[in-house]
Amino acid sequence: MARDCLAQYALLSDDGQNRDVRIFCERPRSSSHPDIAFHDLAELPAWLEGDGESVVIYHWRDGNPDFDARFARLGTRRIIRWHNNTPPWFFAPYAASCAANTLRGLKAIREFAAMAGIEFWANSAYSARQLVVLGADPAAIRVVQPLSPLLADVAAGDQSLAAPGLLHFIGSNNRGPLRLLFVGRFVPHKGHRHLVATAAMVQQITGRPVELNLVGRADPVMGGYVDEVLRLARELGVSITDHGEISGAAIEHLYCRCDVFLMLSEHEGFGLPVLEAARFGLPVVGVRAAATAEILAGHPLCLDRFDHVELARRAVASCQPAVRQAVVIWQRQELGARHSLALVARQIDDAMAGAQPPERVGADAPEELAALVAQALEAVPVPPLPEALEARLRTLPAENPGRLVSLHDIDAYSALIRGEPEAGDLYKATWRQGFPAKRRWSSRVYRAIRRFAFSLNFGLVAAIERSRRDTDRRINHLSEELGAVKQQNAAILQRLDRMLGTEDRAAEPTSLRAPSLAAVLPSAHEPDDAPDAVAARSAPGGLTLR
Repeated sequence: MARDCLAQYALLSDDGQNRDVRIFCERPRSSSHPDIAFHDLAELPAWLEGDGESVVIYHWRDGNPDFDARFARLGTRRIIRWHNNTPPWFFAPYAASCAANTLRGLKAIREFAAMAGIEFWANSAYSARQLVVLGADPAAIRVVQPLSPLLADVAAGDQSLAAPGLLHFIGSNNRGPLRLLFVGRFVPHKGHRHLVATAAMVQQITGRPVELNLVGRADPVMGGYVDEVLRLARELGVSITDHGEISGAAIEHLYCRCDVFLMLSEHEGFGLPVLEAARFGLPVVGVRAAATAEILAGHPLCLDRFDHVELARRAVASCQPAVRQAVVIWQRQELGARHSLALVARQIDDAMAGAQPPERVGADAPEELAALVAQALEAVPVPPLPEALEARLRTLPAENPGRLVSLHDIDAYSALIRGEPEAGDLYKATWRQGFPAKRRWSSRVYRAIRRFAFSLNFGLVAAIERSRRDTDRRINHLSEELGAVKQQNAAILQRLDRMLGTEDRAAEPTSLRAPSLAAVLPSAHEPDDAPDAVAARSAPGGLTLR
């Protein structure tokens, strides 16, 4: 998102229209970009004062409640730059807080969509459709693609820029492990389980080892998901190299040395790594899911569903030199036309002018290329898979590739999140994820204190829970006893009524002056009355006769 903001800043500043373009943020820092002046968000109202022609482009993540309210009241042109929000069902099994954050963002977008005068710049046609589902007016939505620094020097249709090392790497890796690559954060919606399963199928088909290279930072609160993926890799015998978050130069090196790029994300707002891989001459094998369906439309090595065996067959077929070279050339021609610096600049100009250009639909691969891929697939046999392996693959959840978040989803998950118990979350989350692998102050004393603190937290929560259960049992027991006493009281009152009625008929009216307790005490010739009398005498207020 920050890169997209900087790219838009550069395009809006250098379009020759003499605009005064500024970036406002909560914690302005210029150390990483000394040529750009960052301004404190608190300075924005003063800068806008008295200028009704200004435009504010709000680069949205999950929203900022304080700024959201101020943004809604601005008297200028207001634009929300939306990169889509991850559906809550991906986060909920691992971190309720992340699911709550994305729900907050979706609900805030829903509120903005209901306001008049607010425009949206979506990063893809898929995200634009999602905005419509959330209530936005289609006439207020424009599609403006994001930009990547690795694609900044590629112009639309320019095929003169040779991918670095392309000729050297085509067909050069015939003996070592097959190197598969994915670039994206290590979070649940990026499809890492599908990556592992597909890599395992490649090993089954080829008999060669596979090296699965993962690039992207893991979310600290998603440790449970990372552990789950690593366990699956060990179970299926797949070697994973987790590079984490690395520099652009290091990513370029991986794009050049790997054999196949896998795009198996279950939810993407756009999918820039696909275009980066194509720019560096790496064949892409993937599933056309969410926004990547726009980029991968017509791609001969991609599917419309998650099928690990068929994906693996396409990955193997893409390593044949003739197929690889033909696919790489088509990718650079077709995918390069679907995204470029010049195209994004035109989209921004159209959006600023309020124009609505028609959506461009990607062309299918030429018949010659489709036939070449089909022929290569015929040469890729599918060996009989162990029954246990097939059963394991069927247990992996897979998203419906075109699914959108509905208003029902938002309301339902919001209700579920509200019901999530807060007590003990600190201990549970920390224990489930394990202690951090890297400890700056990892002395024995520190670790002992930390374990004690978490154990104390757990102990207190457990004690409170036991106390609550004991209290509930006692209250239920007292309620039952009180019900029994009420029944006994009613019986005593009936007896008193009968006895007093008899005395009224036999005595003067003045004898009613003292209906004392003695009238209901058991006597030697009335043994059946004893239990009722004792209960009535011991019950609070049980002898009131008014």
